[in-house]
Amino acid sequence: MKNIFVSSIALFLVLAVCVPTQCQTDIEKRIQMILLYQPIEGENYNAKAKIAQLGQIENVKSILLEIVGKYKQSEPGTEEYLYFAGAIRMLGELKEKRAIELLTQILFDQHINKGVRAYAARSLGQIDPERSKQSLLKALANKSDYFGVRVEAAEALATTRDRQVLKALERHSCEEKDSFVRQKLETAAKELRARIRATQ
Repeated sequence: MKNIFVSSIALFLVLAVCVPTQCQTDIEKRIQMILLYQPIEGENYNAKAKIAQLGQIENVKSILLEIVGKYKQSEPGTEEYLYFAGAIRMLGELKEKRAIELLTQILFDQHINKGVRAYAARSLGQIDPERSKQSLLKALANKSDYFGVRVEAAEALATTRDRQVLKALERHSCEEKDSFVRQKLETAAKELRARIRATQ
């Protein structure tokens, strides 16, 4: 009888561990399918809405964070890379504050694809541009970095209401030699100027 009781307890513990893991694995697979999907031309595909349909959004956010960590070293062109890049974008869309530290690391990691680092800058702006202000300013100031990272950092900074950030955007736009980047910085400065004016 004692053996049956012990066996029952052991089975219960196994199920308690395995069932949530199985559920999480199922959700992760569904998230990966959403991140992997490439909309056909003209198709109205909203990945954020698809993610929201999965329910238990906090669990989904946790899995997205796990995906970023899990596939951080993935190679461009692989499915894992698409999961990685997609999860970074989705964490921004979902405004997941737990991602800020991880996204900041990715923003400055030169071993990570430059396009993904640009996504990280955009997501930081979507989540909390005020909290990420110093990191975004540092990315903007690095003139040797990929232009996309600097542009996304500028556009994220434009969503603050900080006069010092405005001065930095104006200064960098005046110093910028690349006409495309200069135009983007000028636009970001203009947007921030209007935002500050609206709060007066």
